[in-house]
Amino acid sequence: MSHAMSQVTIVYCRPCGYERRAREAAAALQAACNVEARLVPGTGGIFEISVGDRIVAKRAKGHFPSSEEIVAAVGAALRAPRGAPMSIHWTEKIDNLDWDELAALYRAAPLGNKAPADLRLVFSNSMFRCLALEDGRLVAAGRALADGHDCAYLCDIAVLPSHQGRGLGKEVVTRLIERCKSHRKIILYAVPGREGLYRSLGFRRMSTAMAIFADQADAHARGYLDEL
Repeated sequence: MSHAMSQVTIVYCRPCGYERRAREAAAALQAACNVEARLVPGTGGIFEISVGDRIVAKRAKGHFPSSEEIVAAVGAALRAPRGAPMSIHWTEKIDNLDWDELAALYRAAPLGNKAPADLRLVFSNSMFRCLALEDGRLVAAGRALADGHDCAYLCDIAVLPSHQGRGLGKEVVTRLIERCKSHRKIILYAVPGREGLYRSLGFRRMSTAMAIFADQADAHARGYLDEL
């Protein structure tokens, strides 16, 4: 039996020409999950897939979720609705980590396009890692660069859209803080709009923090820099 048509919604920007992508995603959901998705035209570059009131996949800068990613995200959300208990396995081990799956997690989150080879390099060079898996599927991740005593830097905290709003991101950060607690200071910079989460965990805004990004203009446009 198919799921209710109103349960899965694909909102797409019609002026942008995203209707074809929306119809392809709807066909993939029908074939793989027996789901009849409701197509809703929009504007402003939007491309979002929702299950109920939860956005489980969406267009991010430079990336459209593939039909396979959409099917996986919708399937997970339908199997585990908001509020349902999760069976999460936590690990720091990266020996058998699927780097392509990790890259897909960051695209979906969305935290941009991160090449699998680059992720292997930076996670291997990080003192602490935190990975969350549900039924063998990677659903959240984060890491910390640290020198063993003075300074630790938390970064790349991400949760699949289908699992956001369920406390996983907070748990990743909490676990990394615990691993870094012997350091004199723990630093991070938040995605704009997410500062409240980190404040609730003890972080406070620095008055003199500064950064050099590979693309300063892009960092400014995304709200990470106050000035150019």
